Amino acid sequence: TDIVRREWLLVDIDPQRPTGISSTKEEKAAAKVLAKAVMDWLTSQGWPQPVIFDSGNGYHLLYRIDLPNDDLSRDLVKGCLEALAAKFDTPAVHVDQKVFNASRIVKAYGTVARKGDSTDERPHRTARMFTPPEKIEIVSLVQLAGLSELAPDAKKPLKATGTDDEGGWTPEMVT
Repeated sequence: TDIVRREWLLVDIDPQRPTGISSTKEEKAAAKVLAKAVMDWLTSQGWPQPVIFDSGNGYHLLYRIDLPNDDLSRDLVKGCLEALAAKFDTPAVHVDQKVFNASRIVKAYGTVARKGDSTDERPHRTARMFTPPEKIEIVSLVQLAGLSELAPDAKKPLKATGTDDEGGWTPEMVT
């Protein structure tokens, strides 16, 4: 209830691995390939460039959004993550669909990701940000809705056309 706005859409891409351990070099490399595929596809759909982070065990793509923190926005973000997971998940790497809640705490970049014991095969790594885009642009409501509509069996809180026939959105809210 203390969070009034949603300003970032977190796309968290991690390799599949046992809980509580760091990723191997190969697992992390697979996550990088998937993160690039997600980013390239969203860019081809007209989305702006994200801020890219190394999470230590995978990758984060952060897209700037501007939404109220309400049920409709929660469902919209959840639908976006479900759509990306449906399109891009592999047996080896997945898009984390659980990060849709506004109170989600993410890693503090610059800190060490410490899952399990640090070993030569599964080392602890520092989470870090790569150089951000020159200009950080906001993903439009129409773009978010268009992606959310691709989610399998998802509630459709907003049509990409911006019409008022679902969810109480009006055309003025999408411009």
